[in-house]
Amino acid sequence: MSDKNLPHPLQDEKTYRAYEALSASDIKLLAESYGHYAHKRDYPQDYNYTVALRYGTIIHAAVLEPERFAEEFVVPPAINKRTKAGKEEWAMWESENADKFAVTEEELEKAEIIRHHCFKNPKAKELLTNGTAEVPLTWDEEVNGTDFHFKARADYLKDYGDTRLIIDLKTVQEASEEYFTRSVVKWGYAIQAYHYTQGFGKDQ
Repeated sequence: MSDKNLPHPLQDEKTYRAYEALSASDIKLLAESYGHYAHKRDYPQDYNYTVALRYGTIIHAAVLEPERFAEEFVVPPAINKRTKAGKEEWAMWESENADKFAVTEEELEKAEIIRHHCFKNPKAKELLTNGTAEVPLTWDEEVNGTDFHFKARADYLKDYGDTRLIIDLKTVQEASEEYFTRSVVKWGYAIQAYHYTQGFGKDQ
């Protein structure tokens, strides 16, 4: 869009995911085989919102968009959904809070703890302030004579002097250097980093 003060048409996460373009996740699947990618393309229901993806969404909002987190992420009231009255009460709550993201008390507490520790670290606090969170981008690129349409959604962008930083927030089960090194390889972080630098580098 020409006016950078307007929200990007793919700002909404669900809209971004539904938009047809090659993402870093798609490229990772293609690196395994075309069959892996084609399965996701043809059977998207097999790639529905996983527990890990849900957890990542909650943590990202808490750390990167605290105001939106406070407004949209809520703990529903305790309702006995096994009774008819409880089911009706729950349906009403869902209807009245359709624009909210329901979380458990445990999820809320963990997210707030992680945010606290992130901003307790001076370097993390410096990197995660005065920037822009959840920035979507699309671009066209020719690869080996073939035109492709790509997309990316940076967790956080920040201009650091003359350098644009693309900051990616990761959650891991263990924070040791050895475990994280294995995660970098297992989850193809290098592929994602290259994809993002290609897209956001062209956007500068």
